[in-house]
Amino acid sequence: MDSVSRATVASTTAVVEEPEYLARYLVVKHSWRGRYKRILCISGGGIVTLDPNTLAVTNSYDTGSNFDGASPLIGRDENTESVGGEFTINVRTDGKGKFKAMKFSSRCRASILTELYRLRWHQIRPVAEFQVLHLRRRNAEWVPYIDLPIVWY
Repeated sequence: MDSVSRATVASTTAVVEEPEYLARYLVVKHSWRGRYKRILCISGGGIVTLDPNTLAVTNSYDTGSNFDGASPLIGRDENTESVGGEFTINVRTDGKGKFKAMKFSSRCRASILTELYRLRWHQIRPVAEFQVLHLRRRNAEWVPYIDLPIVWY
């Protein structure tokens, strides 16, 4: 093979780079088809589920427009070691319809929900900025209220 044909073969076989994930978890997805294992990948821009056997993407959701939130399911199977805690992720599959709850279970439910809550709260921005005033009773004067920053531990 000459150098020109080697260059074209090398350029056509591009390496697919894996996105940088904040966290990856082994979960069990519950659907009408049954229960099956998935790898739940959480990134800053999306939520992706992978088939653990082939690492092929089975579902992906943009966190900006197609992710509404996540919540734990309290009740049966709560204390079983084999299944783990159940939770739902509310997503939109078509980008413009209603949000649908996808049901999962994992031993790492608390960590998964924590990551998803962090992801959700970083998206929420103030809708409007307005000035808050405080009344000084001594001289009946309205002055801007100084808000101290909240430190979360």
